[in-house]
Amino acid sequence: YASVTYRASGGRLPGQPATEPPARVLIVDEHINSFFQIDEALGPLAATHEVGQVVTTYERTGQKALQLLASEQTGRRPVPLVIVGSMPDMNALDLARAMGERRVPVVMLADRPDESLRSLARGVGIGAVVTRLSIEPDFKQGRAEFRRVVARQLGLAPRTDPLRGAAGSATAKVAGTRSYSPERIN
Repeated sequence: YASVTYRASGGRLPGQPATEPPARVLIVDEHINSFFQIDEALGPLAATHEVGQVVTTYERTGQKALQLLASEQTGRRPVPLVIVGSMPDMNALDLARAMGERRVPVVMLADRPDESLRSLARGVGIGAVVTRLSIEPDFKQGRAEFRRVVARQLGLAPRTDPLRGAAGSATAKVAGTRSYSPERIN
């Protein structure tokens, strides 16, 4: 698969201008289905947090991800978060090591994250390790926790509904309204 970027409309009400900047997320996983699951799991983020939209980019291999990150460090749009699953050429720990001094938060997906894996991950600069189950469509509670982890890594503040004082209570209802327009990255 080639690199793919999707722009999601986010959780804004129709006609509401985007006042917050978009959150950019690079998803690295050898399975394109993981990209779609993660992208879908992140959908409501724009409705519940102070972000204009969520823009996700997919890379299949660690090498391609490193190339993309390197090109963005030299002037292109920066990626503020990398979500890593499985890759054919390296694992998430290797990718984090290869990223070196780049200050990009990394969230690692693992089948069975335990304390020893979390410790290894922290040692190479990975900010959070979450279970791969948290992106499954049927695991709504896990997806909500996954979104909280991503929002924390991005430094996003919860959106406050001025009428009710609750985070995202009015706008979260339109979170399912996402439109995609694919764009190739060279």
